[in-house]
Amino acid sequence: MIKTFQLHPGYVRGVLLFYLGIVAGCSGLPRSAPEVTTTEEAPSVKMKSQMGMGMGGNPGSPFGIGVSGGYSTGSDLSVGQIRVNGRGIVPINPPKRMMMLQPSFSTTTFDVDALFDTPSEVYNIGVNMMWMERINERTMLSFGANPSITGDADSLGDNVRVFAMGMLNWQWIPNKLKLTAGAAYTGRDDIPVLPMAGLQWNPNEDWNISVILPKPKIAYRIHNIGESSTWIYFSGGLGGGTWDVLRINGTTDEFSYTEFQAVMGIEHSTELAGRLFAELGTGFSRKLEYRETAEEQSFGNSLLLRGGWNY
Repeated sequence: MIKTFQLHPGYVRGVLLFYLGIVAGCSGLPRSAPEVTTTEEAPSVKMKSQMGMGMGGNPGSPFGIGVSGGYSTGSDLSVGQIRVNGRGIVPINPPKRMMMLQPSFSTTTFDVDALFDTPSEVYNIGVNMMWMERINERTMLSFGANPSITGDADSLGDNVRVFAMGMLNWQWIPNKLKLTAGAAYTGRDDIPVLPMAGLQWNPNEDWNISVILPKPKIAYRIHNIGESSTWIYFSGGLGGGTWDVLRINGTTDEFSYTEFQAVMGIEHSTELAGRLFAELGTGFSRKLEYRETAEEQSFGNSLLLRGGWNY
């Protein structure tokens, strides 16, 4: 069950204004109308830090920004999303111990012919906090939490939703084969817990094969000159989310959208300009549902477009 905490609306609005100021400051975007991006950004396929975690963009900088956008359309349901995030690394005792902070804001729109009332636009504001602890040369522990507020224009700030994860990485063959085991509490009503397990294999510098649930990915480098590289990849994953929304009858309910995804993409990164990516794919097993009333509706497959930039 998803745990929620009641907050005073005035306090929440104050925190929101302060938080959006932080996001704008971290990203270098204007406070009045921050630029935004889409669904989830494609994680970089290159090993980019001493901690062995790809953070996207410029690996040499402790701070960064990201913007992305996506659109999934088909069968009486179209879903769009834009997302903006900042990133900061706290070097507590690098490379043994580090902390990453990633504030983010996203908005998701629904254009749907549904059997029940649905929100036209919902929001998510949160901050991802990741603690990375290197046990030895081959083993690293990662713990993370992402408290966020979600909802539509009428309910945003009423509750806090929490995502949490724990993961162990072991370099079985250093720089070649990594094993991962862990789990994530998603904060979603439809899929509350996801396993995080599998392996990542780098047979050579041109291949990156990640069979790690819930987002497997196979990537191949087609171009590499100095600090500039281009990759093509195939990836799968879970899209959607859960939001607390106000229904037309005046009650608050948990609204969830689920979409499994399969995409092919291209990614280009440079040290000076960061990382650009674009994806084309399909969404399937798409579903809208409410928790309290147990209403749900399924939809057919969709065409999925997504792209973004990270630095």
